[in-house]
Amino acid sequence: MRAVLSVYLFAIMAMPSLAAELDGHYRANLDEQPTELILRSQGEQVEGEYLEGRHLRLTVSGRFDGQALQAQISDPRSGQVLANMNANYANDTLNASIAARDPSSGETLLREALFQRVAPPSPAAEPNQD
Repeated sequence: MRAVLSVYLFAIMAMPSLAAELDGHYRANLDEQPTELILRSQGEQVEGEYLEGRHLRLTVSGRFDGQALQAQISDPRSGQVLANMNANYANDTLNASIAARDPSSGETLLREALFQRVAPPSPAAEPNQD
């Protein structure tokens, strides 16, 4: 019983650190457009922003198991899901596949990108700091 409890406690303690590895600022070029991902996590839950070019700002939400990220990219105003992203994480790099449906033709567009981490996560602000 004690061994089972020890394994369970270890798994609970390790879970936040797996997702925390993913936190940070990533960059890639998609269709010759500078593209950024800013990711934050809590446990297996991941959220953040997807920025493409100068004008496109979308939200990202998903799950990360320590190696694979499964996420949805959505319009922040309507909440409508615009694309699905699957990515594998290793060595500060996300090897991502993004599938989006073209609203005019209904065709699924698949884009591949290698996002490199360019900055670690921003430190959380202390509640008592000015």
